[in-house]
Amino acid sequence: MAVTRIIDGVAVEVWHDVASIAELAAREPLEGLTEEYVALMGQPGQVFDGQSFSDPVTAAPSPDLVDIEANRRVGLIMAQEQQLAAVARANQLLRKRIEDGSWTAAEETEADALDAAASAIGAIRVAAEALKTNPVGIPADFTDDSHWP
Repeated sequence: MAVTRIIDGVAVEVWHDVASIAELAAREPLEGLTEEYVALMGQPGQVFDGQSFSDPVTAAPSPDLVDIEANRRVGLIMAQEQQLAAVARANQLLRKRIEDGSWTAAEETEADALDAAASAIGAIRVAAEALKTNPVGIPADFTDDSHWP
């Protein structure tokens, strides 16, 4: 028999050739777990409705999901709280350049790094907007790297 571990209605693990749940319990640490163990054949990732397994229904691509993906990618470059600090620092450097006419070598390096991060974040925002306004709709694989800078 096959035994499938279900967590929150989703099959997460399958054990094959198990004689009984008691045999599985002897091999696996099951104490204190509230997951169901079902003597049915399911595959990891499938949804269990209490009677049978089925493939999960994925949400249709939407502008909100594109924004979530864009924010995830921006966060890989710089966390939101760091972005606010970077904008403030960039403004300080700009004011210094206007008032003093120049930067130190360290300030120029810092300004270049801030500019590169801002450009990368801007490119992600442009790609997100292009996905959201695509005349043929948002592609199903919009999270694939091929759609992003």
